[in-house]
Amino acid sequence: MPSRSPEAGTYLPLTPPVFHVLISLADGSKHGYAILKEIEERTAGKVLLSAGTLYPIIKRLLNDGLIDETDDRPARDDERRRYYRLTSFGRQVAVAEAERLAGVLESARSKKLVRNPRDDRNDEGPAAGRPVNGISLIGLPDRRAGSASATVQTDAETILADIEQAAARLL
Repeated sequence: MPSRSPEAGTYLPLTPPVFHVLISLADGSKHGYAILKEIEERTAGKVLLSAGTLYPIIKRLLNDGLIDETDDRPARDDERRRYYRLTSFGRQVAVAEAERLAGVLESARSKKLVRNPRDDRNDEGPAAGRPVNGISLIGLPDRRAGSASATVQTDAETILADIEQAAARLL
């Protein structure tokens, strides 16, 4: 694991909304509304932040030096929009959080709470991603329990996919 600034660890764990904002800025500068829309699209509508949530986060991230306001903007854009970009330190914090969450999910996999998406086995039970006695892998009732062939896509698996995509964007 790459070494991180000791300061980056002091910001962990990040709240999910803060982490989503940092992920959103990992591939370039954006204005507030674009951040909200990118998060909504990337999470397929599962994470919806309001302006009342986003702008206090932005203020905190600016104060903590994780993001900067930038004057770089498209030529034909509303001058009132403020654009934000991830700082080098903000990227370190986001990478550290992605690594932390990847470790948590690896622990969940080792306990068979989450199937390994790289595991192509067709065996029965939790590792195969199937409900057991009507219970999905994260302990919630499976609404499709009547269908023997239904595969359960858990929230944890969705989070894992988001983390893996975020880590790829951050590195």
